[in-house]
Amino acid sequence: MSRKHVLAFLSLLMFAGSLYLARQPLQRFYYGVKYQGHILQAAQDTQLDPHLIAGLIYTESRFRTQARSDVGAVGLMQLMPETAQEVANYEGEGELDSDSLADPGTNIKLGSRYLRYLLDRFGEEEIALAAYNAGPTQVDDWRREGPEIGYPETRAYIENVLYYRDRFRILYPEWGKGL
Repeated sequence: MSRKHVLAFLSLLMFAGSLYLARQPLQRFYYGVKYQGHILQAAQDTQLDPHLIAGLIYTESRFRTQARSDVGAVGLMQLMPETAQEVANYEGEGELDSDSLADPGTNIKLGSRYLRYLLDRFGEEEIALAAYNAGPTQVDDWRREGPEIGYPETRAYIENVLYYRDRFRILYPEWGKGL
């Protein structure tokens, strides 16, 4: 191999290496995590993996504070207002006003506390995520009937949350491996 070919090959390797190194910042831009401070605080307060919280938010709302579902779920973590009020009451926080669920800090705090409750209740991450998506009563019904999650949409939801959790673990290793 001539010197010219060796230099061309080395240049190509250096270029490929620079593309590889640029991949993480590009992916961090594409999968941008807004409200990191709120996520990390909620993770610490609830002893949840911050990557899981971020994966759930990404799946639910793509970090859009004004997101609303057809069934009435609101905000980043797509909380039903009644569920959010129950969590707030349990935490001794009183009545929520109509705009408070659009506030990132409030939504992430209450959504994370609700997820913590579901994890404690069901004991398994996938089952807790199914309950977050379809409701705990529905999950109780499914579990009485057998081990399978009853809605294909809920199975896809769980896969998405876990995919994005793992993606955020790669992109944001400074958050730690979970609490």
